[in-house]
Amino acid sequence: MGIINQGILGGVSGTVGNVVGGSWKGINYLRVKADHYKDANSDLQVGHRAKFAACVAIARSVMDTIIKPIWNKKAVKMSGFNLFTKTNLQAFDEAGEIPDFNALKFSVGDLPLPTNISVLDDAAVPGGIKLAWDDNSEPALLPLPTD
Repeated sequence: MGIINQGILGGVSGTVGNVVGGSWKGINYLRVKADHYKDANSDLQVGHRAKFAACVAIARSVMDTIIKPIWNKKAVKMSGFNLFTKTNLQAFDEAGEIPDFNALKFSVGDLPLPTNISVLDDAAVPGGIKLAWDDNSEPALLPLPTD
């Protein structure tokens, strides 16, 4: 059963027939319930899945250290995880590799760039990398928050 909140023009919650309504981060939405699921396995989709999986793997590995303290503060009407993935997906190729590390973004906004960045192969993790940099995040160098 569906529930209409705030009158006829408000948000819808639940299911009415094959229409599903809900809200996420203050955004009301309606969608049609899928009749069936077909798993497309074209070369283009398989390549995009590899690209997306590699991007999500990096996002998960930096969730507590980078996404929560930095990206969650910048994200509007989406999670910091989704903003990180959206921003960095283009850095990966169809094999899930990063051809140009300059395209990978770990910070957003007006922050000073880290110094002495090094990217090394992590032999302990297949396909893994180790990132290291000098901490130059002294409070005097950081911009004041605007929110």
